[in-house]
Amino acid sequence: RERFRDDPIFLKNVFVRIGEGALADHHNALLRAYPDLLLGSYPEFSNPEYKVKVTLESRDASFLARALCELLRRLPADAVVRVA
Repeated sequence: RERFRDDPIFLKNVFVRIGEGALADHHNALLRAYPDLLLGSYPEFSNPEYKVKVTLESRDASFLARALCELLRRLPADAVVRVA
């Protein structure tokens, strides 16, 4: 039971229509503003709905919410398919 006593890790997934190359500048800017953010980028080649799943992780829910808002603000308006 002791190993489960750590703070939970909060996760948000952002599914986008643009490729990783177009996301690189957005990711770099986000990590400069939120250096403690765990950020992942996973290309999807067979799903017609989206091109990349971006993951944001943190043990601090409010920090994660702020970073998510910043990422969504930076992305082109039509780039986001959904946030989960």
